Amino acid sequence: MLEGEVTIQVGRPGAENQIIQGSPVSATHWDEVEPYIGFPRNKKGLRVLDVGAGGSNATARLILAQADAYAVDPRFDNLTLLRQLARISIQRSRDSGHKAEAASEQRALDEFRRSITRSPDRYRATRGSVLPFDDNFFDLVFSVRALAGYVDIDPTTFIRSIDECLRVTRPGGKVVLFPFETNPAHPDPSTA
Repeated sequence: MLEGEVTIQVGRPGAENQIIQGSPVSATHWDEVEPYIGFPRNKKGLRVLDVGAGGSNATARLILAQADAYAVDPRFDNLTLLRQLARISIQRSRDSGHKAEAASEQRALDEFRRSITRSPDRYRATRGSVLPFDDNFFDLVFSVRALAGYVDIDPTTFIRSIDECLRVTRPGGKVVLFPFETNPAHPDPSTA
């Protein structure tokens, strides 16, 4: 095995943890998330779940809009590590010449930090394949860059996670995974 190489035992119970440990943490800004997810104009009372939220401020913005919003990410149990990993991602954006994107990610991370401090019950440390919510609970479940990344790495984990997203989404609700393919430095798929 090469230095830094990760071997994932596809379809095995520990595969999801291996994927999580090897995945970057982003701090995707609401301004990037909002246009692609298809939120209604009036978000008051909307039950929303962000799966694999990382340091995004999407849940913070939804809470401010009076949505019944939650975020899950296994790294919420170690916020110091989450912030360090998000800062690495922000620095990579900065180093690759995407200074505006890095600044946007930093603002998102700062807003996320304030929100999780104010509303810790809205942020749950769990994996996408084990969602701690009742059946048919959410109007909208979305994932930006988290679950879609499982498709090529471990389809079994992807399917388990999608099954969980569908389980917690009410009939007539919506599950949105974005994007399936992108260049991390350019979140718009048309530029990948």
